Amino acid sequence: GSLPSVESGSLVADVVATEMVFETLPADEDAVNGDVVNGRVFATQPVVKARDDVGLLDVDYETGNVGVRVSSGDVALSGISSVGWDAGLGVFADLSVSGSVDGSTFVLEAFDGSLPSVESGSLVADVVATEMVFETLPADEDAVNGDVVNGRVFAVQPVVEARDNAGLRDVDYETGSVGVRV
Repeated sequence: GSLPSVESGSLVADVVATEMVFETLPADEDAVNGDVVNGRVFATQPVVKARDDVGLLDVDYETGNVGVRVSSGDVALSGISSVGWDAGLGVFADLSVSGSVDGSTFVLEAFDGSLPSVESGSLVADVVATEMVFETLPADEDAVNGDVVNGRVFAVQPVVEARDNAGLRDVDYETGSVGVRV
């Protein structure tokens, strides 16, 4: 005959992390021409997730720290770039990047020494103007006792630039016309 059925009791399926992914990428809504504002702490900080092959979060993954670094691009990363895993997540709090020009592109890489590292894809640091400055003042070489000759069109016309608080030019600044008055 037939055998009686047997129950095993309860079993627990363990999710075992095999990879990391960026669950959240850095962002800032003020970066209208990029992903983050150059020189400012990211409004949305990156979150790295430890997951298995089918994408399930390994809530028990707490193997040391997870770090973030710039793997390519001409920007400097600032802030605490290594945090402890917490329930399978690496949550960063105060990261920022600073580039030397508007529109600097960069790639972040997350690593922990156990799982394969992962890259973010290309991101853009947007310089956002906070002030207007004279790049060039009006001048005229014929002005012997001053900078310009009264009643004459300036030989050297003024140039005004939109810059951020670090003095970088916002090449995307376009909010209308600029006027100069005495």
